[in-house]
Amino acid sequence: MGHFSRSFSKLRALSGFKNAYSYYHLNGGRRVFPFTYVHYLKIERGGSLPTPRAFAVMLDNLRRGNAPAERRRLVDDYLRDLCADDEVYDRLFAPLSIPTIESAQTVAVRNLRAHFSSQVTIPQLQAIAASRESTGVFTLLAGIPNSLTLKDISGILGADGKKCLAALRTLRGWRLVRSAGKDRWQNRGGGLHYQLPKSKAASGLLEKLNEHRRALAKERGQDYFGNALTLRLDPAGAQSAVAEFERVYASILASNQELSPAGPETPVYLIETRMHRMLTFDDPATPPRPSR
Repeated sequence: MGHFSRSFSKLRALSGFKNAYSYYHLNGGRRVFPFTYVHYLKIERGGSLPTPRAFAVMLDNLRRGNAPAERRRLVDDYLRDLCADDEVYDRLFAPLSIPTIESAQTVAVRNLRAHFSSQVTIPQLQAIAASRESTGVFTLLAGIPNSLTLKDISGILGADGKKCLAALRTLRGWRLVRSAGKDRWQNRGGGLHYQLPKSKAASGLLEKLNEHRRALAKERGQDYFGNALTLRLDPAGAQSAVAEFERVYASILASNQELSPAGPETPVYLIETRMHRMLTFDDPATPPRPSR
């Protein structure tokens, strides 16, 4: 016992959560996790193992995206503690544990981004998604290190100046933006990367946020690339596709210009990937329903 707790607490720290308290409460606390904070402390200290369902929730709320090598290591340590005997683990699971290799550069970039990240809470996300102006102001300032005037902000967003000012003041109250001199506003961290929550409790707010982003992109931007296809996949193929999308996102993030001053040559892009399970088939082993 203790393999899982050591591995998880290490990943939690690498993800930008300095301690157990910040990880549990910044992610939504009891609304998100299927256990109390006291029980979570017991898990982190190696006194208890989470259920598989709780483990999945914990993994999602690390906000690390696709990290196959880390996930493999964490699952291995979970199974090792579950067996409570290294010999039993070696007999049952070691033959199934295929090493997953990630480049040192990929791991370093992920950890560096996490180190300079601010974990957005659900109440903060509510403020960001509250209106199109709030979403626009946050999206604009979160992607640049330099400050902008209110006139600049409302002009770029094509929004009413008074509504933008109200949004800025609200976001300042939630410590997401800050005043940077007379009539100037800036990302609170001056280039700090924001990690949005990914829990089920945040899903409605994230959809609202994305609706505002799409509306803004439609009004102020233009399509740059589009593609779509339909195909049949088995579960392994579907998971492989998701993992590939995650790898592409990680690669794109490595080219993010968030630390360079804003200019005409570095516009903001909206990139979305959505994979739907569209049509399903009856199980051939299931007898047909009688007709009426």
